[in-house]
Amino acid sequence: MSSGASGKIWVTRSEPGAYRLAEALVDAGYEPWVRPVLSVGAIEPPTVERIVVPGDPETVDWIQFCTQPLPDAIVVLSGHALAGYENLLETRSELRRVPHVAIGEQTARELQHLGLPALHPEVPTSEGVLQLLQTRVRATDVIWLLTGAGGRGLLQDELAGQHCVVFKVACYQRQPAAVADLVPGLIAAVVVSSGAGLEVASRHWVNAGGLFDVPLIMPSSRTAKMALEIGFNNVHNAGSAAPREVVAVLDRLAAR
Repeated sequence: MSSGASGKIWVTRSEPGAYRLAEALVDAGYEPWVRPVLSVGAIEPPTVERIVVPGDPETVDWIQFCTQPLPDAIVVLSGHALAGYENLLETRSELRRVPHVAIGEQTARELQHLGLPALHPEVPTSEGVLQLLQTRVRATDVIWLLTGAGGRGLLQDELAGQHCVVFKVACYQRQPAAVADLVPGLIAAVVVSSGAGLEVASRHWVNAGGLFDVPLIMPSSRTAKMALEIGFNNVHNAGSAAPREVVAVLDRLAAR
């Protein structure tokens, strides 16, 4: 790392992931600087869209959705979605019989704490989930996607294109957060966990006078490409946002 191992590692992801990453950084000998660039708020009640034709969602009333027959699978795309889902589980305990799929290991662990065993892909991305589902879903299957507002739409459109009936349940929304005390000269590397986070973090970085050669650690090839397109030229793909993967990249950089 050009700034040296003594510089701070800016953790831009939202809680509770920021805390877990900061703990891992401290254990590995790094100094985290935790300033999330996105705040997360629950949507109550969640908003629901039914997707049968890719790119053509239909709004569904929450009360109507809560009385839907059991789906064939429930996919949880973020741990942030679980607060809203827990409320639904309290009134519909039969949902526990439905197979669950998590975006990654941490979300699967959180589902396990709720008594819900869940599969998860090796690569914690929408593409990884899609690959996992390929041999597990059939045409006409009903799939619930528990996620946040907005997002890529890749998974819902791909599943609808395979003639599944998809219900996108947006349980939370992200909002840009203020980062008032950013001093680029004190930052050795920046860790970003999503494309949405990259957009906000890059604005803060540029507005504070930061240079594009800062080591920037991204969770996937897709988001790494986004960073390069913005202008960053020292971009590293960790392969996921998991703390151990981020620390491994930092260790490689520090060894140079």
